[in-house]
Amino acid sequence: MTLYIKKGDTRKPIAATLKSPKGVPIPLQGCAVRFKMATAPPNYKLSDENITSKLLINREALILDAVKGRVAFAFEPGETDQIGNMCGEFEVTYPDRSRETFPTSGYIEIIVLNTLD
Repeated sequence: MTLYIKKGDTRKPIAATLKSPKGVPIPLQGCAVRFKMATAPPNYKLSDENITSKLLINREALILDAVKGRVAFAFEPGETDQIGNMCGEFEVTYPDRSRETFPTSGYIEIIVLNTLD
């Protein structure tokens, strides 16, 4: 998944269906979900698993449909002020306090473009 957004924009949320590696939606009843976004190093690939980056966002995401695994994250002012390539992921904490990160392989690619002003 790739999201293009302009610097400073906050209207377009990231929406996703969290799925197992077999493509089955993850039930989220009783879970907490966080969204994390970090800077991406130069020349990285979405499949890179061992990236070194600076964490920019780590806060709660919204569960839209717990049965179907649908989640969303809306940016707040200041969170899209840095232009460049970013990596994102959703982290689920289950009722038993175990954790799982989505996508299970690679990252959500977020490209923050500069504005004309």
